[in-house]
Amino acid sequence: MYLSPRNVEPPQLPKALLKIGYEDGAVRILTVYQKLAQANDRVEPGDEVIGINGATTERISLEEYCARRTSVWEELQLKIRKKESEEIMEINFNRNEVEW
Repeated sequence: MYLSPRNVEPPQLPKALLKIGYEDGAVRILTVYQKLAQANDRVEPGDEVIGINGATTERISLEEYCARRTSVWEELQLKIRKKESEEIMEINFNRNEVEW
């Protein structure tokens, strides 16, 4: 079968910059997409999200995490602790830049 270049759609890049999720009892960065990696090389998969919009996420249960996922925010301020150190950074995102 032959497909003309006019019939093939280019792959779509994710609109999000990163994906967070609940893993090993903590909220963590699961994926950093290339667009963010180019802009901020300090955020890595495995880093722990210890705060979202000023509310702590340390030692929260899976149920609490799921409840926070359903909250509607236009902007997210993530407080992130590096997995290899105690370095803490805060980064702001628009809601559509973060996958849950």
